[in-house]
Amino acid sequence: QDSDGYQVLCDPSRGGVHEPNWRQKAVSAAAVSGAAGLLVLHAPVCALGLAAGAAYATTRKDSAGDAARSMGCMGLQAAEHVKQVAHQNRLGERAQDAFSGVRSFDQRWRVSERTQALASSSVSTLRDIDEKHQVTANVASGAKRASVKLG
Repeated sequence: QDSDGYQVLCDPSRGGVHEPNWRQKAVSAAAVSGAAGLLVLHAPVCALGLAAGAAYATTRKDSAGDAARSMGCMGLQAAEHVKQVAHQNRLGERAQDAFSGVRSFDQRWRVSERTQALASSSVSTLRDIDEKHQVTANVASGAKRASVKLG
């Protein structure tokens, strides 16, 4: 562990417990790349491509492979650090307590039940308004006329 209690998994010379195997590095690199792609690009297909590319890159014996394996190691280190922090701060217990409180609030005040009833009622009301005033048909007709005039 380094000065922050951060366990160095990928560098046994710095006190790491073990050297992760190729599969662990590949999965970690794919997870890091995919998550970054999803967060930055907001495109699941691109994120999947980035994840697959990173996993493949870990098999290469060049600088791209070294970079992908390093990214995998950093992902494993970050995951280990998060687990330690969560354990030290009892985050699992706290989250369970919070969810229990939310569940009891919901049961007492029937929030879920009322929200579902309101949503169902709203959909029914919107359908009635659409049928009575032909909102969907009028909007579609207007959009079609605008597209013809524009071009």
